[in-house]
Amino acid sequence: MQPLQGDHNKSHPGSLTALIQAHWSQHRCWHGEDVTISVRSSRVSDSAQLDLAIVPEGNEQNPLETISDKKVSSSKLDHKYTVNWKEKPFGENRKFVIQATVEKKLKAPLSPVLYVDLEPPIFSA
Repeated sequence: MQPLQGDHNKSHPGSLTALIQAHWSQHRCWHGEDVTISVRSSRVSDSAQLDLAIVPEGNEQNPLETISDKKVSSSKLDHKYTVNWKEKPFGENRKFVIQATVEKKLKAPLSPVLYVDLEPPIFSA
């Protein structure tokens, strides 16, 4: 048996999938605090339209807030965001995730959780 018999110099067509990931700049914040929503992508064209939905953990069908028409630049987006949700109806949930969507087709997995303290702390004297 001879090694390397046959045609071995062939291309094997395949497809590379685009990837996207969203995350918060911190794990916990207070109401009124600024956080950064970061999105990183791979094989997504520059100036692709990006939509972000902030949803309570476990209730991904009812977004608390949506941020639309952002653009990917150099495979990333860093969006400064102020947590101002006291008037939003979300019940007792204090854990929130981001659902990022590119061009209304490619959905990112849910981000890690951001825990939001809506009431100021009470300290005893």
